[in-house]
Amino acid sequence: MLETLVVLVCVCTVALLAVSNVHQLGEAITMRSFIDRFKTTYAQYENKARVFKRDYVAKNQAGKWISFGTISGHESTILSVPSGMSVSVPAQELNITAERIDAATWTFNHHRLNQKIIVTVQLGWGRLLEAKATSVSTR
Repeated sequence: MLETLVVLVCVCTVALLAVSNVHQLGEAITMRSFIDRFKTTYAQYENKARVFKRDYVAKNQAGKWISFGTISGHESTILSVPSGMSVSVPAQELNITAERIDAATWTFNHHRLNQKIIVTVQLGWGRLLEAKATSVSTR
């Protein structure tokens, strides 16, 4: 009976150590998923601009959500930024047109994971380049 109790305590201790790692893994997956959704949505609107010869705009709203759509607002896609994350871009509104694409650097910060991922939109042809920084400055 005592051996069973000792084994049970050891298993519970290992399980408690793993719980924090599982939580961090879940947040990392959420961050990666959001950035992939952002890149996919951006590419879709870039392709629509070229194919349909329409003007679109990407807006960063206070770092809490990102919207893509027409300038008149008739068509839009909204991406909500997950909790614990923030998004910044130098201009609050970026144009995506058939003739040109505004160059921009989108910075995605996850404050609890202390991670920063930078997605750069290259001037003129919209290619998305992604870079991962090692840490985020603490607030």
